Amino acid sequence: MLLRKLQMSDFHFLKKIETNSINNEDFKLCTDEVLLSFITNRYHDFLIEGEIRLLIEIDNEPVGFIDLFEYNKKESSAKVGIIIETKKRQKGFAKKAINLLKIKALCLNLKVLKANISTDNKTSIALFEKCEFKLHSIINKIGEWKYSET
Repeated sequence: MLLRKLQMSDFHFLKKIETNSINNEDFKLCTDEVLLSFITNRYHDFLIEGEIRLLIEIDNEPVGFIDLFEYNKKESSAKVGIIIETKKRQKGFAKKAINLLKIKALCLNLKVLKANISTDNKTSIALFEKCEFKLHSIINKIGEWKYSET
């Protein structure tokens, strides 16, 4: 498995994921121009921009995306988001990607990773628990899960 920055060759896969209304409530806002800009103009330096989207690739085939966002320099923390293409789910790819991201987070001097998960989303809760995230709080049916190296 490889986590890598987006390239122009990822455009069609990005469009497929981002324009799927099941994955993205704002799918109507994802024009080709917005998606191209997303690849070319953003996410080049996490510590400056505070966010990065990485492609999850298995044997040179894209299977999803994993994001670090809402970087908090003071807390040395960031939030994690992940999406796996529907046909590729339940194969262990998300767990492997999160565990790789935890290693990358250490290289970025992140001490805490967080994930906001709806209390109804049992699949995601189970995934993040398997990746050693612990429930920290629940507000308005959204649980904040945390992973910390310390």
